[in-house]
Amino acid sequence: MLCNNSNVSLKNDGTKDTDVVGDPTEISLKVLAMKMDLDTKSEKLFEIPFSSDRKMMSVVCKIENKNYALIKGAPDILLNNASKAVLDGQEKFIDEVRDIILSKNEEFAKSALRVLGLAYKPLGEDYKEEDIEKEYTYLGLAGIIDPARDEVKDAIEEARMAGIRTIMITGDHKITAMAIALEIGLTESTEAITGIELEEMNDDELREKVKSVDVFARVTSEHKLRILRRLKELDLVVSMTGDGVNDAPAVKGAHVGVAMGLKGTEVTQEASEMILIDDNYATIVSAIEEGRGIFETTKGFFRYMLSTNFDEIFLILVAYIVMKLIPNVFLALPILPIQILWLNIATDGIPAMVLGLTPTDPDVMKEKPRKGFTLISEIKGPVLLLGIYTSITDIMLYLLLWGVLLPAWVDAGIDPRLTAVDSTYAISLAQTILFTNLVVCELLFVYMCTSNIKPFYLFPNKHLFWATGLSLALQLLILFTPIAIAFHVVSLLHWEYWITLFLGAFSVVIIDELRKWGIRRKRGIKIKIRK
Repeated sequence: MLCNNSNVSLKNDGTKDTDVVGDPTEISLKVLAMKMDLDTKSEKLFEIPFSSDRKMMSVVCKIENKNYALIKGAPDILLNNASKAVLDGQEKFIDEVRDIILSKNEEFAKSALRVLGLAYKPLGEDYKEEDIEKEYTYLGLAGIIDPARDEVKDAIEEARMAGIRTIMITGDHKITAMAIALEIGLTESTEAITGIELEEMNDDELREKVKSVDVFARVTSEHKLRILRRLKELDLVVSMTGDGVNDAPAVKGAHVGVAMGLKGTEVTQEASEMILIDDNYATIVSAIEEGRGIFETTKGFFRYMLSTNFDEIFLILVAYIVMKLIPNVFLALPILPIQILWLNIATDGIPAMVLGLTPTDPDVMKEKPRKGFTLISEIKGPVLLLGIYTSITDIMLYLLLWGVLLPAWVDAGIDPRLTAVDSTYAISLAQTILFTNLVVCELLFVYMCTSNIKPFYLFPNKHLFWATGLSLALQLLILFTPIAIAFHVVSLLHWEYWITLFLGAFSVVIIDELRKWGIRRKRGIKIKIRK
C-alpha cells in the first residue's frame, strides 16, 4: 500500500496497538497491507495527489529497482483508462472483465461499503507524468466498511424534529451513498442525483430538485457549490461541512461553514465559522441545541430587564403628569431617584445575572427554525403587556394609598407615627410601600422569565433562588436598619402594609401565567411534568 500518505506504526509497549495519523480510508488500507505482510516502505519517487474532481491518486515507486505506477480511486473512474485487468491470476483485456468489476462494485456498494479500485503500471526510467494514469492494469477492488457512529441516527432524527434537513453530498458511489443514507435514517426516498446527472440540469431544474432530493453522489467541489447556491436561492439558512481543500469555497459560501478538526485541511478550517474537533455530525446538532438554549435565556434576560425598566419609566411619567394636571392627588412622586438606582442594581441586576443558568427547555429542539433575527419580535408582546400592566397596577396602588388606605389608617390609629395624610411620614410611608411592592414584584417576575410559554416551576434554578433571596435580604436590610434614612424609606412594622404591597405584586405572576396558558392553548402545547 504505497499509494498512501497515512502513517501506521506499532506502539512500543509489547501490544499490537498502533499509532495512526492520516485519512481513515488510507489508514484502513495500510493496516490491511500490514496484516498481509505487503511492502509499505519502498521508495516513493513521484505523486499525483487525490482530488475530489479526479477521484483518484497515483504514485510512482521504486520496487526491486524497477519503477511502478500505483493507482487507487473510484472503481468506475479507474475503468476509463485501464487497458487490462487481473482475473483469477491472469491478465485479461479490460472489456472482458468490465461487467464483472462493475457488478462486484455494485454488490459492495449495496452493502454500504466504500469501494476503491486498485491498479498498477510498470514504468521506465524516463517516464512522463501524463503517461502514469494511462494503459494501466486493474488489480481489483477493496471494500471498506465505514460504519456510522451510533449517535448519528438519533442526531439526524433530532435535527429533523427541529426543522433541520440533512443532505448528503458525497464523492462516493450512488449505491453506496443511498445504502448509508437509508441505514442512518437520513432519507426515506430512493432518489439520488449523481454529478453527471447534475451537470445536465440547468439552475432552475436543480433548484426544484434540491427541494426533495437528500442524496447527491459522485459530485465534485463545483457541484457542491452549485447545490449550495440553489439552496440559498430558496431563502434557506444553509450550513455546509467539508474537510478537503476543494471544499473550502462551499464552506466559505455557506451561512455557517463547518470544517473537520481531525482530518480537515488548514485551508478549509480557515474558511469555516466552526470546527468540529471530533468530526462528529451529532456535535453539530448538540451545538444547535446549545445555541437555542442560549437564545431562550437571552430572551428571558431582555424580557425581564425591559419589562421592569418600562414599568418604572411609565410609573414615574404618569405620576408626574397626574401631579401637574390634577393638584393634591399625589403629594410626592411615587419613587425617588435613589430608590430607582437601588432597584436597578440590587433587585434587577443580581437575579438577571443568573437567569442564564436556567436549564434548557428539553423541548427546545421541537421548535421550528427562526427566520432571521427574531429577538425583538418575540419579546415585544410580553414586554409591553407586563410593563404596561405592572405600571398600571403600581399607579392604582399609589392612588389607593392616597385616596383610601392612608386616610383609613390615620383614622384607625394603627401606627402612632402616622398622624396625618399630608405629613412627611405619610409621604415616606406611601413611597416605601410602593418601592417595596416594586422590589417584590420584580423578584417574583424574574421566575416568570425562565420560559416564555411554559410555567416557571418546570425550570428549577437554584442559583436564581439564592439570587432573589439575596436581593430580598438586602431590601429588608434597608427597611429595618439605619440605612433606611439614606433611601428615604420607613420601617414597615404593620401587617396591613405588607398585605397591601404583596397583593399588587402577586397579580403580575397570575397575569403572566395566564398569558403563557393562552399561547400554549393556541399552539396546542401540552405540559408534561418532569419527575
